[in-house]
Amino acid sequence: MLAQEASVRLSYDGPTVLDALQARERLGSTALGRGVGLPHTRLEGLGTPLALLARLTRPIDFEARDGEPVDLVFMVLWPENSAEGFLPALSGICRVLRGNQLPRQLRRHAPAPRRSPCFRPRRWTVPTRLSEPARLLCGAPITPPPFFPA
Repeated sequence: MLAQEASVRLSYDGPTVLDALQARERLGSTALGRGVGLPHTRLEGLGTPLALLARLTRPIDFEARDGEPVDLVFMVLWPENSAEGFLPALSGICRVLRGNQLPRQLRRHAPAPRRSPCFRPRRWTVPTRLSEPARLLCGAPITPPPFFPA
């Protein structure tokens, strides 16, 4: 599961990560449109932000405004006590992912183990609505602020 992958990378409780992501989704879909989802949440006691990018094996319904099923998922976990940088990071991610170029490249990308440790393929399943097999494309700590330049 996506929450489990994050919990291992962060040494954080997996069910807590999953519960926080599900609570955020209950407030409204985090789908950006064009097949891209941005599940995100802030977690108490988290030491460093983390972002995981995955390409789903089969697109799933994510209640996106445009009705497009989601096949690219960019999950962001952020420390609750470090609000600085959270909204700018989400904004920067949205800006990059809402364009056509990067999502198109990610969909065409066939990760090769030699390229980078960040792009080693790994199979897992993601939580709740995202219950289809996926391929982890990248996961890395975020160094705030800023995540993306303005």
